Amino acid sequence: MSVLLRTLSRSGRYARRSEAELQSLMNISSKPAKDEIGAAKSIFTIMVFTVTLLGPAGWILYHLPDYKTRPPLD
Repeated sequence: MSVLLRTLSRSGRYARRSEAELQSLMNISSKPAKDEIGAAKSIFTIMVFTVTLLGPAGWILYHLPDYKTRPPLD
């Protein structure tokens, strides 16, 4: 009997949708984009993301020998 009640409660939980889920579903569109994005814009955007994400890590790795030779701070 408890297995049946658990099954029924789970199915009801997934059937109900919150207001946020309904709002996000209403914003889905199946139409094509209004403005076409060219290859140059795509490449520029990818380059900006790459420099933004990997730039600081590259800076630290490049200067790692300098950081190792510094005297310890007391």
